[in-house]
Amino acid sequence: MKTLIRFGFSESQALYDIEGEAVTVEYAEQLIQDAADVAPDNGCYDKTDLMIVVDGRDVYGLRLDICAKHQGQDSVIVAHLAKSLTYYSGRLAEGGPFAKYVTPEHIAGIATALSAVRAA
Repeated sequence: MKTLIRFGFSESQALYDIEGEAVTVEYAEQLIQDAADVAPDNGCYDKTDLMIVVDGRDVYGLRLDICAKHQGQDSVIVAHLAKSLTYYSGRLAEGGPFAKYVTPEHIAGIATALSAVRAA
């Protein structure tokens, strides 16, 4: 299984040149660290779109808010996906009006992306 991270739009100047490119998970984490080094440290963040690509197929898209707190943090992408999986699974389980926007397929997409990124 080949897992790549494709960068979309980012507010971070450190990522302007990478938009549209798919890179290894390890390199993506390094790029995120580079962006965190120049990210705001005043409560603001740089919105960045990422797509998890597994074996040439788009699996899950996400928005990562890169900020100074990511400096030195290991596995920023894994942490984001794990937090998202917990959050959305809980929302689906509790039902209510939000549940119609969170489908089992959405949860499966996050789980697939998390497994692929962890294995990379």
